[in-house]
Amino acid sequence: MPTRREILQTGLGLAVASAVPAKLFGDTSQVPLKQLAAHSGIAIGAQSARSLLQDKSLASFIAQNFSVLTPGIELKWERIHQAPETYFFADGDWMVNFAEGNGMQVHGHNLCWNDYNPAWMAKTINKNNAERILTDHITKVVSHYRGRIASWDVVNEPVRSQQGRPDGLSTGLWMNTLGPRYIDIAFSAAHAADPAAKLIMNLDNVEQDTNPQPQNRQHALALIQQMLQRKVPIHGIGSESHLDGNSSDKSQDAAQFYQTVHGMGLSVALSELDINDSWENGDIPSRKAKNGRVYGDFITWVAAAVPLSRISFWTVTDTRNWLDGAAQRSATFRRKDGAPHAPGLMSAVNAPNPAWNSVRAALAALPRRS
Repeated sequence: MPTRREILQTGLGLAVASAVPAKLFGDTSQVPLKQLAAHSGIAIGAQSARSLLQDKSLASFIAQNFSVLTPGIELKWERIHQAPETYFFADGDWMVNFAEGNGMQVHGHNLCWNDYNPAWMAKTINKNNAERILTDHITKVVSHYRGRIASWDVVNEPVRSQQGRPDGLSTGLWMNTLGPRYIDIAFSAAHAADPAAKLIMNLDNVEQDTNPQPQNRQHALALIQQMLQRKVPIHGIGSESHLDGNSSDKSQDAAQFYQTVHGMGLSVALSELDINDSWENGDIPSRKAKNGRVYGDFITWVAAAVPLSRISFWTVTDTRNWLDGAAQRSATFRRKDGAPHAPGLMSAVNAPNPAWNSVRAALAALPRRS
């Protein structure tokens, strides 16, 4: 099944962060999102691809409002390690340069994932060479950006309870060749390459109560506890939070999960926040209004439950959003009415979605924390 990560495409050229055009949200004097959340100690992040940042208006908006940039595809295996002995850093370098030029930190995504890897890996990697290839890749990439990328998704989406393993861990390339120890190998290699970088385990489907999310939380906690007992250098978790707009009830079990993780000494971030409205009823205006409420309610609820280190928005704009792209390839994401999705903070014509004002209000009202 295609995902948001497959939808984004790279581009060429250089985006220059100029002043935000007056048409963008109408009022450029508004306090930026990152300032609204400053009193709570939460960094505000955005995901983008290099190609989207060729739009100078969008580039300016992201530079103005967000303090952390997550490159959506430029640091993943299929882009940066296209052949066994070939590394391609140009797109990743461009993204890091853009962030640094605009006073933003970079969150690296990602160093190790069982899924969506380049074709050469399945043909080349086996139980005899997997540890060397994984370690070499992480060492090469993290060393290249040492001191320039503040944090990394070291292992992405390691828990898949629905796949039937007793420990709930995801199957795939690294699990099949190295077993569960691939997780320790990845974190240790990343820490050795840049001891100052914050190392994150990025988890999906842990924030709501639809199946298999309760089971995922249980397995994720067991995994984290075991890693800490083994003294694996993990510093935090990311909760992706691709929310089902029809399942907006606040999960007390999820709140307890976040609190337990924080109590273990780890940071908690909302790492890929957006709303999947593939199954929501209603026309576009009504769905946008509902999505705005879900955004605001979720941020308010989670931030009250646990001190958050970062909130990163995966879909800043409806333009070329990953859900519309996925719907072209899979019926899973195809709306019955054939209408486009509306997950962004801003619309495809640079106007504010209701989510923009809802998120602003939620951030401004966050608890004050250092």
